[in-house]
Amino acid sequence: MKAITIFLFSLLMIPDSKAQQYDDYVEAFDNKSNTAIIEEFKTFKETLERLEKMESLFKQDAPRVIDPKEETLMPGYHFDAAAGSNALKQALATPRTFKQTITREGSEIAFDRNHDAPEMRGAAFEITTKVNKVYFYDGTTANGDALAVDYNFSETWPYRKRIDSIEVTENLKAVSGFDEIVLTAQQPAATYQNKKIQIDRIDRNTIWFTSDNTIAPEFYEGLNKAGKVIDSKSSSSGTYKPEQYKTVFAPLKAPLATLIENAIKDSTLDNAIFKEKYKKEAEQLVKNIPRSDMRYYTAQYKGMINGVRLFIKKNSEEKSGTRSFRNGYIAAIHASSQGDTTFFYDNAGKELARFNQPLTAINDYYYEDDQAYYYLAPSKPSLEKLPYYSLEKINGSYVSAREDENTPFLLLNNQQQQLGTFDFVTGSDRVVAAEKSDGSVLIAGPEGVRNTIKDVTRLSAFINDAAVIKIKDNYGFLDGDGKLTIPAVYEEVKGFSDMTTYTGQDRLFAVKKNKKWGLVDRDNNTVIPFAYEDVEPFSFGITMAKKDGHWGLIDTKNAVIVPFDNGPSYSLSTNFGKRTYGLGGGTFNHLGKKEKK
Repeated sequence: MKAITIFLFSLLMIPDSKAQQYDDYVEAFDNKSNTAIIEEFKTFKETLERLEKMESLFKQDAPRVIDPKEETLMPGYHFDAAAGSNALKQALATPRTFKQTITREGSEIAFDRNHDAPEMRGAAFEITTKVNKVYFYDGTTANGDALAVDYNFSETWPYRKRIDSIEVTENLKAVSGFDEIVLTAQQPAATYQNKKIQIDRIDRNTIWFTSDNTIAPEFYEGLNKAGKVIDSKSSSSGTYKPEQYKTVFAPLKAPLATLIENAIKDSTLDNAIFKEKYKKEAEQLVKNIPRSDMRYYTAQYKGMINGVRLFIKKNSEEKSGTRSFRNGYIAAIHASSQGDTTFFYDNAGKELARFNQPLTAINDYYYEDDQAYYYLAPSKPSLEKLPYYSLEKINGSYVSAREDENTPFLLLNNQQQQLGTFDFVTGSDRVVAAEKSDGSVLIAGPEGVRNTIKDVTRLSAFINDAAVIKIKDNYGFLDGDGKLTIPAVYEEVKGFSDMTTYTGQDRLFAVKKNKKWGLVDRDNNTVIPFAYEDVEPFSFGITMAKKDGHWGLIDTKNAVIVPFDNGPSYSLSTNFGKRTYGLGGGTFNHLGKKEKK
């Protein structure tokens, strides 16, 4: 839909001041030809005709019965200003870095997701991020007012040179108070600020009610006959009057058709004269649109409904905090593809080279196309074709290569130097761990080899910034820096799973000592005592443990979430990173809540 058409529809749905709406509508004519303005009127007319054919969509939905066993409704909202303040503190305390890649368009900024970010938006609060300043490595700065920050996505910023750090302000808007209005079948109407609110209809688990346009409930809860909240889940949404087409859209048809007919006749007029005339015609058309002074709502609940409690925002609070975070990693050379051409830039945004072939980066120095692997020699720069059967990224500093599918792995650094051949290679974003057949494991960082661990009989891949390692007969964990922070002194350990989502509170290590399982933190301090016959690593602050032959669920403070009375059998599955625990007493979700059958 075009600008004028979009505006007409927005006008029907937003109860703002009409004066501002007319100004906005008139601005939609700016810089448009006579023909373009006529086409927009025609588009709106065609849209009205389609709406007329779909008039049934504007009729009230038939009531339906909600079966709690078959339908999951959205959680009901609850205001809590403290939750917003807490989220702001968590946001300010969350360590973050970003990665910058220089492209033809500017800088692509990707924010570090390895740390746990707080929920930035809730029912009662919203946290937004404003960039204050951008600091470059050459000592210059830039104002960041126009820059977007979304920690879940990469952003493109208009700077083609290396950024050192960013200063941002986190702004919190949180509801700190609200008014409550209760409507019931016995008392179906009420007034708020001299405006009327009333129930139109109740049908089993569905309620319809109306309010003045100036009253906008933030959320509403269904009530039973005893005046109690039916449940903690609801499905609620605003709706429009059933006969909206007849009362709002239909009256526009005739005057709009006349307006188009006259505009076509006047299409040869001077553009300025045409605009002036049809601005007035359009303004009059908008003024004649019937407007409703009421809002219409419907809500559905899992239970027999007798009334509704409305919550209207009364006041709010605002807080903010400023912090800086640095560029965590930036390469000396940046690749940017456009069509079939690949461009390379330095940290000042200067083009170093271009190659007439589309290349995909493995890391900053190794590339591939659909035929071969290549090494980018940074001194020239030039592309060197490599003779490998396979080549995989370990991290930003290392790749592993094989000459064929049966040969050992070659470990290569970014200078294309070989560190040796290995049976198994894994890595975090900071180090690589490479195991030889003689039981030695080489640990190397960006600067080169750090150390070698001897007598290794098992090494797992890094998951959740940790790798299981077995030295002789005992187990421990390597951290993401290649350090043996959990020493190899345990009878057994359980590594993390790449199928499960882990939060900051879950970084506890399941270890077995004296035939009992417990969990320790990254400093090897006991957090969950060695009192269990079996246990799994935590996920979302919950895990399953076995005690006296029975399974239950515990949290990270060793509090029992589901008692140990579920028998010896269990099942553990994951879906999109979230666990489902199948115990004898039922099925429990990733937060330890029992699921309904």
